Amino acid sequence: MSVQTSFDGFVEDLAAQLAGYGFEQGEGGLVFRRFSPDGDALIVEVQISEHSSRHEKVFYLNVALVLAPKWEWDRQRTRRSASVLPQHFNGLWGSGSTVSRRLVTSGGLQTTTPRTRCLH
Repeated sequence: MSVQTSFDGFVEDLAAQLAGYGFEQGEGGLVFRRFSPDGDALIVEVQISEHSSRHEKVFYLNVALVLAPKWEWDRQRTRRSASVLPQHFNGLWGSGSTVSRRLVTSGGLQTTTPRTRCLH
């Protein structure tokens, strides 16, 4: 089985699991969003790394929470259409009162550079 076939299978399985929780798949099949009744968005994005090769697929799972009032403010401030959907980078980031955590394989939380999972 090729690395690409394994990766495609992973994305298909992830899509099926997230669909069971109400996520909708978008943008080339690598972005998944779930909206609350209030318009808040939980976003999961599979980001392929430039370090991938024919023999290894390197990727990140980006997870973001985009609160509806902040997204509306950002969207209006940047003059984006009401039809534009939030991306993972529109989520809560930085220091102070915002969240910037990523899940790691050990089950703990880490605030530094995310660990990379590779498919060989």
